[in-house]
Amino acid sequence: MRASHMPSALPTLLLLCPAGAFVTLPPLRAAHVAPRPAAVHAKAGGGLRLLEWIPSQKLLVGTAKFTWTTLWKTMISELAPQSPDGEYVRPAPQRGSGARWPANKPMVAGRYHVYVGNPCPWCHRVSITLALRGLDGAVGLTRLANDPERASRGGWCFDDSAPDPLVGAADLKAVYDTVTPGGAYEGRCTAPLLVDLQDGEIISNESADIIRMLNEFDEPAGS
Repeated sequence: MRASHMPSALPTLLLLCPAGAFVTLPPLRAAHVAPRPAAVHAKAGGGLRLLEWIPSQKLLVGTAKFTWTTLWKTMISELAPQSPDGEYVRPAPQRGSGARWPANKPMVAGRYHVYVGNPCPWCHRVSITLALRGLDGAVGLTRLANDPERASRGGWCFDDSAPDPLVGAADLKAVYDTVTPGGAYEGRCTAPLLVDLQDGEIISNESADIIRMLNEFDEPAGS
């Protein structure tokens, strides 16, 4: 069929097709054209723009590394002193070093108190000594929480379930301050700690000495 004959044949084809064969098409719409993005600014907004005014990125990264390393070493030297090889170095006794029960401290039930913490092996042996000697009722015991975020120095603090019996302190640093003349303790706030609640004094914070003292502690009959 030639193109010139197509218009005359089209009506005949339309008559032969049933009405249901035709589908109504929606009207054509103009194609959606996305808006062009706004021009990108040369400088991003917000932030300190450190890289724009610091002469060297290497200087920035090096300074950040040095600061972080220094702060980390300072914190670790307080919480867990280490040798240059990374081994834990236990500090020497700080207060009340002595292998015997103080002669000026009468062995009276309820007057003395021990602060211990569960994550500490030196606290464990003090707790075991109290249990083996049957001194749980004669010498008080408080289990500290280990939370460096709540503690003002070190990691030991008090939970509501086990408050401080001396002054109601929030952490062990406050106990050390209370039993220190002048109220400003300097040094590591370690546990275990044996104190005299009546006089408000530190007896010892050396676990080996505390064990020897507790081995000598004999509550007087009828006290």
